[in-house]
This record gives sequence, C-alpha cells and structure tokens, in this order.
Amino acid sequence: MRRLVGTCILNLVCLGMMAQEQVTILDSVTIEGMRWTNYATGLKVQPLKVKSVNAFGQLNGLLQNQATLYLKTYGEGQLSTINIRGTSASQNAIFWEGINVNITSLGLSDFSTTPIALSNGVAIQYGAASSLFGSDVIGGSVHLQQTASEGSFVNVALSHGSFNRNAISITYNEGTGNWQHNTNVVHRWASNDFTYNNPAKRGNPEEVMDHAEFFQSGISHVSYVRLSPSSRISAHFWYQKMDRNIQPTLTGSARDDQVDETSRMLFQYHLEKPTHTGNLKAARLSDKIDFNGSISVMPRYYLSYEHEFFHVKNLSAKVGANWQHLKADIEDYGGKISENRNDLYLLLKYNFTNNFVLSANLRQGMVEGFDPPFTPSLGFDYRFLPKWTWSANISKSYRVPTLNDRYWNPGGNLLLKPEEGEHAESSLQFSDKNFTASLTGFLGDVKNWIIWRPEGTIWTPKNVDQVSMKGVEASFKWNLLPWLEWENAYAYNQTTRKKSDIIFSEGKQLEYTPYHQFRSNLGFKNSFGGINVNGQWTDERYTNADNSNSLEAFLLLNASIDFSPENESWSIALSCNNVLDTDYQLMINRALPGRNFQINVQYKFNFNKS
Repeated sequence: MRRLVGTCILNLVCLGMMAQEQVTILDSVTIEGMRWTNYATGLKVQPLKVKSVNAFGQLNGLLQNQATLYLKTYGEGQLSTINIRGTSASQNAIFWEGINVNITSLGLSDFSTTPIALSNGVAIQYGAASSLFGSDVIGGSVHLQQTASEGSFVNVALSHGSFNRNAISITYNEGTGNWQHNTNVVHRWASNDFTYNNPAKRGNPEEVMDHAEFFQSGISHVSYVRLSPSSRISAHFWYQKMDRNIQPTLTGSARDDQVDETSRMLFQYHLEKPTHTGNLKAARLSDKIDFNGSISVMPRYYLSYEHEFFHVKNLSAKVGANWQHLKADIEDYGGKISENRNDLYLLLKYNFTNNFVLSANLRQGMVEGFDPPFTPSLGFDYRFLPKWTWSANISKSYRVPTLNDRYWNPGGNLLLKPEEGEHAESSLQFSDKNFTASLTGFLGDVKNWIIWRPEGTIWTPKNVDQVSMKGVEASFKWNLLPWLEWENAYAYNQTTRKKSDIIFSEGKQLEYTPYHQFRSNLGFKNSFGGINVNGQWTDERYTNADNSNSLEAFLLLNASIDFSPENESWSIALSCNNVLDTDYQLMINRALPGRNFQINVQYKFNFNKS
C-alpha cells in the first residue's frame, strides 16, 4: 500500500504538467445498468453519442470516432479489440447491463461484432476498476445499456455505402408509466471489395480485396413492468450472428471463414424504497464460434444480488455478491471444462459537504484454482471553486488467466498466476456555461503480465513481464456559438516493460501502443440539420517487443452532413470517411479501405396522440 500511496503522490505532483479529458461523470446517467457511476468517484467516465451513429455502425467505429483509445483492427468487419492506456485486449472488459460479457475462452471482446443499433447507450470507463467490476478491468471497460421509454413509435433506418455496405435497422418502442417495451432489429451486409495498395509486394501494386464479405443479423429486446410503486421486473434479450470471410493478410492467401453467434438473456427484480434499494439478476449467456468448421461453445450462468442503503445521513453503501458458472466445449481443450467464479463487494460513498465526496470500494474475487488478490480503491471529488473540481483515485486490479491460457492443447499452462496491478490517477476539471476542460495524469504498475511465447515448436503462456504505465489525457469542449461546437482530446501514453526475460525488450514501449493520439471534432447545428468534421491523428506504433519495427503515424479525416429539420419525422445523413484517402494500417499487414461514402435515411412513425 505504501507504493500505491507514493504512486498517487507522484501523480499529483506531475499533474501540473499534464492535461486531459478526465471528467468524473461527463453526463448524468440514470439507467439502472449504469448505477455503478455513483461509486466511480475519481474515475473518468465518458458517455458516447449513440444517436449520431448510422444503421451500419458498429461499436468499434463509435469508439474510434469519439474515444481516446487504440483499436487493434484486422480489417473492415474483422476482429477489432481495444487498447486503453496501453493495456492488452484481455485487460479491458465489455459489460452488458452490468455483466462482463468478454468471451470466456479468449478473455476479450470483438468490437466489430456489436451493432450499435441494438443498444440504447454506451459509456467508457477509463483506468483500473477491479473494485467495481472484478477481473479483466485493468485498462478500462465499455458499458452497454438497453432501455425503454414511454411513448409509442417505430423508427426505420436504411444505410447504403461504398463496397456494397448495406444495413436496415428497426426500433419499436411502446410504454406507459407502468410498463415499457423496446425492440431493436438490425441486418447488415457488405462485400468489402475495396481497393488498396499492397506495400508487401514489389512496386506497391493496387489490388482489390476479394475475401472480406460478411453478413450479420441481430435483435435486442427489453421489457419493464412495474409491480407496485416500489418494485418492478425487467427482461432483457440480445442475439446476434455474424458470418464472415476472414480477410487475408497482405502477404498471405488463406481463405478462412468464421461464424460468431451470441445470445444473452437476463431477468431482473428491482426494489426501490426511500432508504434502500435491492436488485436481483439472473442471466444465461452463450458464445459460439465456428472457425472453418471447428466449433467452440461457451455457455455461462450468472446470478447476483446487491442491496444499497441510504438511511444514514450523507452516506450510501452497497453490498453485493455474484456467482458465475462457466462452461466450455472446445475440441482443443481435450474435453469439456467448467469453472465457478464468485465476488463479494462493499461500496461506500460519503458526502462530507456538497463540495467534497469520498468513496471507498472493497472487493474479493474467488475463482476455482486461483487466489485472486483483495482489490480496494479509494477516490474523491473536491469542488474547491465554483467552476473547478479536483478528483483522484488509487486502486488495485487483477485479471484471472483465460481458459485458453490454461487449457489450450498443446501449450496451456495451469501454473499461471493472476495479473496484479497498482494504479493511481488524478484530474483537474473546469466547467463553465460554454466551455469545459479537464486534464488527467495516471500511473500504473502491473506484474505477472501474461505473454504467449514459443518453446521449441509450441507456443505457451507465461507470467514474464512487469509493465509500467504512465500518461496524460487532456480535453476541452467549447461552444463557440449557439450553433457551433469544437471538441478536442489528446492522450500521451508511455507503457513499457519494466522487467522481462524477452531479450532487448526492457524499457521498450509495448506493441501497438502509440505515444501520442489527438482527436478533434467540429460540429455545426441549426434547425435544418448539421455538419460535422472529425479528425484523428495517431502516432507510430511498434509491432515487436524490441521496437525495431513500426507502423507509420497517420491522419484520418471524416466529414458528414445531415438534414434533420425540427418537428419533422425524417432525416438524411451523408458521410465521407477517410476524406484524405489515407493509406494506413492498424495491425501490420492488414489492409483498410481508403476514401468511402455512406448515406443513411431514417423515418420515425410516432403513434402518440398528444
């Protein structure tokens, strides 16, 4: 703990030299699935603008345009994972209605398989938060929510774009004060026959991608029913299936195919009294992957209960427990695998004054065959001037090795230890009527970092690294005029191997972690519609442990114009992606399209009489 406190002090000293978009809570979130934000004191939480996404949009595209993180994308419609503050894909989690839905075998999520049309809200939590969420949240987390509202309407959206990219989405909502229902349906398909220059061949010839086609369908539904003035039940359902060609590398000619199928069912009972609330969840989730006819099936069961108390003045407390039963039927494991995981946690928040809030969160995870560390966190928000707030948080984190890490045959390692980390961050925020700004400094140290390495002809995972991460994030949003908004975000990230037995790698930047990233967005809006220009600059990224190879820095520029007259039920949006026709790669030898276009048409049928 002394090291953790020292890290926090060092972070605060460095704060004066740092700048970032750290806002404890950027927007109020009242949906049940986001109530954890009440105890995220000192952490950076960023709600995203989901309504601005077209019918074709996927979660990875939303994150790329609005968040300051790095996406490891293997091609258009291909595997896409996230790197938040220099962490690996399996050190970040995606949550659906408060449940970690990372694929249990891989310990990660493919953000290209999640249609935004199936979700009503998305938020990003930056930094370690194991005390709030348990395993996997070393770098950060992404949260999806499904909601329903009062009113009756049907919204239909059609999208068509370059490379035969098409989509149709339909949203149906109906509800009164005692019940609400919301259903979203989406179908997407694309040929992805884009042209690209191939630097892996002599003369950098122009070629046409011929094995990147995909089809995807999905449906989500949520129903809320109020049983009494103080209780309600809800049922949530999510299903998606994506059938795709695996895009070959610039140097390869493989013709692989993959089908990803996900189903989720959740039932909740919520009790709300003036002095306390209770929430019971029961869920079944399943992931199925068919790669060239080799099928992996991973069902799991989830049960949780938490109770929150408000009866002590200025103090709120939440106590909870959850249980997960994981199963895996994967041929390469040599048999069926099952595992139980449990968590006990206590979250405390105390308002000393209207200007000073302190939270202390405690969690103990329990996993068969492991001894996960106790993970506490401590955070505060202090408004020391009417427009200025200082926030800070210190915490511990951990990640349990994935099923693949332990059971893959050949190569799995049953002797792996959980990754463990110590983290600190601090931020300064300014908020005025037309201008908001924030800066954040963060430090972290993670030991027992798991790396897959070759031993002869067999690859196997080992706890070989200790990684140090530090950086700064800065942002501001300025309403220049009532109809003109300018938003900027910058991130500096230095994530290096502090200790490693990988030759020539100590002190070197981790692979696919850019030192610098910058994002700028200029938006014009009036009663007839709007114009939006989005620019992203990403520094070079090293592709190997000794930093001898790298991908070049690149600039992406996207622009869109939409016609959405006030008091009208229709809208049309035109967008141009990669306006400058930049030739770039997010993963080495993985081609991405150049300049391309998209049109999105929406119409809302409103059945309300008033």
